[in-house]
Amino acid sequence: MNKKVIIISIITLFLLILLIVTCPSKQDHKEVIVATLTNVIDDELYESVNEDEQEWAMIGSLFTGKIIEVFLDQRLKVNNYLIFSTGITRFQGTTKRVSFGILNHVFTFDEDELKKAIHEEE
Repeated sequence: MNKKVIIISIITLFLLILLIVTCPSKQDHKEVIVATLTNVIDDELYESVNEDEQEWAMIGSLFTGKIIEVFLDQRLKVNNYLIFSTGITRFQGTTKRVSFGILNHVFTFDEDELKKAIHEEE
């Protein structure tokens, strides 16, 4: 066998094993989605209240993360494709891909897009 073929085969096998071992779990997807949504909601909440109401906004933000976690526990499904994973959720009759995970990293919503979507709803 050619030396190049052996080296390429070893590198390919190593990369495949690396992708399999670092494929994110459902918990990883959930943590990133909760953090992203909580950040966006907190930012919007604090921007919409005056200084006197910020204490109430802080109390509200404590509940936000828990509510999102409960929702995701029930609605988030993570499909593991061995070398990567995707998170999907079904909401109001529509299935949406909400996250993509590879190499121990989960990519999810863009915070600016979420803020834009919140303002479009108003």
